[in-house]
Amino acid sequence: MDTINNISKYLELNDYKCNCIGINKTIDNDLMNTHFSLGFASSDKFIINSVIEVYLDDYSI
Repeated sequence: MDTINNISKYLELNDYKCNCIGINKTIDNDLMNTHFSLGFASSDKFIINSVIEVYLDDYSI
């Protein structure tokens, strides 16, 4: 959120009209009042696929 705040301040100082919004995301899925947070699904999928690939590499014939 710090980055979007800095961009918003910069644009305001330069008299550029632009609405800036920030969207919280976390791979920990620890945002309150959400079922899943942005970033969680892709990190979850990456971890699951990595574990499956290690299993297949170790136990393939």
